[in-house]
Formats: sequence, C-alpha cells, structure tokens
Amino acid sequence: MNNNKTIKKAPMHYRTVATIIIIIIFFTAIIIFGAYNLLTKKPVVDNNVPFSTNPLPPGEMPEFWDESGMENISGYNFTRKKDVYNFLVCGESDQTDTMMIINYDVANQKINVVQIPRDTYINAGRNFNRINSYFTGEYNRLRGEENRRYQAMENLTDFIEQNLTLQIDWWVCINTEVFRNIVDIIGGVEVDVPYKIDYEDPYQDLYIHLEAGLQTLDGAKAEQFVRFRSGYALQDFGRMDAQKIFMTALLKKVKTSLNVTTITKIAKEAIPNIETSITAQQMIYFASQVLKVNMEDVTMLNLHTTSVESETTGALYEVLHRADTLKIVNTYLNVYAQDIPNAIFDRNRVFTNTAIKEIHDVYTTVSDSVKSGQTAAEIDENSIYIIPQR
Repeated sequence: MNNNKTIKKAPMHYRTVATIIIIIIFFTAIIIFGAYNLLTKKPVVDNNVPFSTNPLPPGEMPEFWDESGMENISGYNFTRKKDVYNFLVCGESDQTDTMMIINYDVANQKINVVQIPRDTYINAGRNFNRINSYFTGEYNRLRGEENRRYQAMENLTDFIEQNLTLQIDWWVCINTEVFRNIVDIIGGVEVDVPYKIDYEDPYQDLYIHLEAGLQTLDGAKAEQFVRFRSGYALQDFGRMDAQKIFMTALLKKVKTSLNVTTITKIAKEAIPNIETSITAQQMIYFASQVLKVNMEDVTMLNLHTTSVESETTGALYEVLHRADTLKIVNTYLNVYAQDIPNAIFDRNRVFTNTAIKEIHDVYTTVSDSVKSGQTAAEIDENSIYIIPQR
C-alpha cells in the first residue's frame, strides 16, 4: 500500500506573485541600503595641497618675510582636519558678481560663509583687474573648446586656491534661472525687505520692484532682492549684507520645511542645470548633514578690503588687507590642522601691485576694524541694517 501523499503544486499565478514579492523585497532592501549609503558615506577628498608650500627667498618682498620662513625654507607640510570641507559657490549671469567660500565642519556641525567682494583687486597679468571678471576672461579665452564653462570654473577655483592659499574641495556655479526655480520649489522665502526698492536695467534684463516689510519672496522676487545694489550707500557691500539676510532666511526655511518630496524636486531641478564639480551622491550626503546645523553655528562675513580709486584710470577697486585676509583664511576657511604661514600666503602677490602705491599701501596695512562675523541666529534675530543711498 502506497502511503505517500501527492504534494500538490501551488498554482502558477501564486508562485509568480511570490516570486515578484521576493524580487520587490530584494530591490527594496537594495534601495534602502543604497539610500543609507548616500546619506552616511563620507566623500573622499583630494589630500594634495593645491598651492605652493615653499616660501619666497628673504630678498623677495622682505616686508612679508618672517623667521618661520627661514625655519621652513624647504617647504611646509599640511595635514587635513577630519571632516572639514570647503566649497566655492558662484552666482553667474555675465560675470561672477556673487562669490563666496563655504567652510563646512561636519564633525562639529559648524559652517562659515566668507563672501568675496566682486571688485576685489587682482593683478593676474590680464586686461582686467577685478576678481569677478576672472571667470568671464577664462570663458572667453577658451572659446571653441568643449566644456569651456566647466573648465573656466576649474581655472577660477585654481586661481583662488593658489593665491588665497587654501583648499577648495568642490565648486558650484548657479545661474539665475536655477536660483529662481529652487526658491519656488520650496515655496518661497520669508524676508523682511528693509525699504522699498525700485531699479531697472534693460541691458541686464533686470527689473527690481519690491515693497518694504516682511513678505514671502518667490523665485523672481528673491532674485531681485539678492541682486540689487545701486540703492545702497555701500553698493556691493550692501548687496552682500542683503544676501546674508536672504541666506539666513533660506536656511531657516529649509530646516523647518524640507522633506523627501522637496529634496527630490530640488535635485531634479539643480543637478542637470548647474555647473558643479560635486557629484549627486556627495550633494545628497551634505544636504542630509546640513539639516543638523544650528543657526548659531553658521557664521557669515566678508573678506576685509578698502576701496581704492586708481589715480591713472579712475577705476574703483576693493583691495585686500593682506594680514587681515590671512587671519580670516586661518580662522574661517582652513581645512588643515596647521595654520597657513605668512611666508607662503599670496606667494605671487596677486592681490597687490607694488608699482601702484595707493594699492600696495592698503595691502600692507593692518586694519583694526576686522569684524568677527555674524551668526545666522543673530541675523535672524536682529537682521542687518543696510544703509540706503541718500
């Protein structure tokens, strides 16, 4: 007698469904694991120092020579701090009128934002002497070459690294259209506009009309607010202060309202439409980290300059104070465990011209008016008074 029971096979459609469920679970696990990696995997950085570490001989520019240079005549060694990164961020229309370096200490969740005045004097051996023209000059020089916008930003980054004597890990160049669209995606940004603003420049296709007071700026109005400068007594410095106000309001909005849907929309808008050296994976990692930063741990300031009018051309430049700039670099932008020494800072003297006394005098003068910067929490609480033009 055969006691073996016949085992019935499950109908084909049940087996198909079970297989599909297993596949879905498998791929879901992969997606979750991949998302976790995106959010937690730290970016790999270039540990090569991008500037010369060899000091000039004592006979060259002796006013900047110090004993530390003699002790390290063969060069300096630098080791990176853990999880500290620098980003160059530029806003580009015709020129890079908005330029800032963002230092992000992920380990301690601190951010420093240092703005570079658009009219900062440079002596780069070109037919222009303002830093905001460097990108455009490189872009025009590379006419006919592939990816010349990308390469022009690479060259600008190299120029800043070598002469401000710091490390830039990634750069981002944002055009005005992408800026407007991202602000619209997050639902606008609430800003207290200090006073009524009216300005039109058909040449730039720039039309600015904003009422005074607390209001939610959509993308178009946000662009107007961060680009306006002609009605401020201090012109570009007034604009940089307005940008600090906007960045503070933007950070506050992002921290309180960002969600997966919004991040997806921003990524869809930003990644294909901006020039950047950062990858999508790196962007997602830093986006997930920056939400942890407190407003009081975000500090904003400008490179310290003095306005100088050229006696020969009448052109107005912002000339960096060498000692003050080095102090800012070491305090707010240094990714290394060692300070950048005076003996190698601005080694090629790009930010001065010894043949123009009024420029070199400012460059070599130590100012007593260097500000320590303002935190986003302070700006959110007290705003910034921008002096209007009378």
